[in-house]
Amino acid sequence: MSLNLIHDTEQIKKFEEMFYTVEKPEIFLLYIATRKKYCNELSNNENGCFKKRIINYTNIKCRLVTDIQKYMVPHNSYMTKDYSRAYPSESLVIYGSLNARNAKKAAESLSKEIISKAFEQDEEYYNKIDCYFKSFLQKFSYRKYIGIDLDTKDCKIYNSLKCDISDIGIKIYAIIETHGGYHIIINIDQLKSNKEGAKLLYTVLNKKYIHLDKIDNDLFSPIPGTIQGGFNVKFVDI
Repeated sequence: MSLNLIHDTEQIKKFEEMFYTVEKPEIFLLYIATRKKYCNELSNNENGCFKKRIINYTNIKCRLVTDIQKYMVPHNSYMTKDYSRAYPSESLVIYGSLNARNAKKAAESLSKEIISKAFEQDEEYYNKIDCYFKSFLQKFSYRKYIGIDLDTKDCKIYNSLKCDISDIGIKIYAIIETHGGYHIIINIDQLKSNKEGAKLLYTVLNKKYIHLDKIDNDLFSPIPGTIQGGFNVKFVDI
């Protein structure tokens, strides 16, 4: 029996339309991760991400559901590093990049690293070249969206933050309800055209809310329509 990591394909398609509709060929990054906070069976050092997948958007517009389904392998397939046991299904979550990746910068950084390693007797490094390239892809992006990670489900705090964002003249692009809170997504153009609002967001609001985990300039988010540690991730009406 295979893992079930999807609860609503229409939500996935909506995410794809909102974030992965491109005017020119772009690449995005998916990965599956295991998180201790969803499953107490795991130890602190068993958090991690694996199975990074590059998805290339050219003339194919609807592919995300199929790409996510490729992670739905038989139960007990995702193993710990020492292969001593399988990760529990309730610890798993699929993350997707909100922003397209900058393959040119990733390739440049990898090339520099390869040159620096050229005279070292480190064969193991070269056996993992593909992993290093994906790590650099995770680092570099064309930044179009930022994400506010609110780490609480408290309705009063959530509504207060939304009102504060609106009051400083910034329009919210999307809100994703996650296992432990909300990801509030803002188009970076909103910040470029409203310098004062952007300053207030990063200084005043960031300090006002203790449950505001971070304002991430390149957020990877659980994808609406997928299952995050047993929770059905979904879009929230703005």
